[in-house]
Amino acid sequence: MERPEANPWLIHLIYKLLHAEEGALELLDGDPFEGEGAPRFIRTELYRYEYPPPEELARPHWWRRRRLGRFLPTFSKEHGGMNAAVRAAGWPELGR
Repeated sequence: MERPEANPWLIHLIYKLLHAEEGALELLDGDPFEGEGAPRFIRTELYRYEYPPPEELARPHWWRRRRLGRFLPTFSKEHGGMNAAVRAAGWPELGR
């Protein structure tokens, strides 16, 4: 993935998930919050995925992943930078 600044959609998705916005939750395979409402925090981490060599393809894992580190800061509904980005992009504010 490119730099975080090149992916404003990710900030928007995180913002919507922090507000348990139905449309954003429908993008996921089930409700990761198990009906508990919106999460308090969302953390993003960056991984590099690689296919294993052909001799390992019969194993149950189709790829290997290696953690590269944090991709974005941890966000909450009160994160000023995220809320400023939402306003600057002209996206509708939720929960106000």
